[in-house]
Amino acid sequence: MEHVTVNEGGQAIVGNVTTGEGLAAKARGNPMNATYPFQRSSRCTATSKRTREPCRAPAVTGWTVCRFHGARGGAPTGKRNGIYRHGGQTKGALALRRQISDLQQEAGDLLRTAVAEARTSPDAADVERRGINSIQLFRHADLGWRILAMVWDNER
Repeated sequence: MEHVTVNEGGQAIVGNVTTGEGLAAKARGNPMNATYPFQRSSRCTATSKRTREPCRAPAVTGWTVCRFHGARGGAPTGKRNGIYRHGGQTKGALALRRQISDLQQEAGDLLRTAVAEARTSPDAADVERRGINSIQLFRHADLGWRILAMVWDNER
């Protein structure tokens, strides 16, 4: 919309007029009404022991708690930690033990459900040996776990 204003001296002022933005434009420019990123961030999930009210501080990015309640806290990992001794409790060692435990569970389930029989050939009808006493496993870097050796015990 174009607006023309004529003053007493005959001078005309021509300009564009927009309607309905006067108060909104003022509010947008007012820093007291602005919302900042910390106001939009998620809140800390910690609860006060004394008042039983939630903490109102913003949570650290990637955490559920604020910097006061333990985000980014804790001891350094690995050899930088002062009580590092032998590496038996490192993430890698724990993962390997978990993997071995899973493998033992799977092997136990397999041996409980299947009858281990050795034959001279896959087509042979006669069973040469029955039962397994011991299995040795080898972990190949690319292929995973492989059977290295099996010790057979005669069926009793």
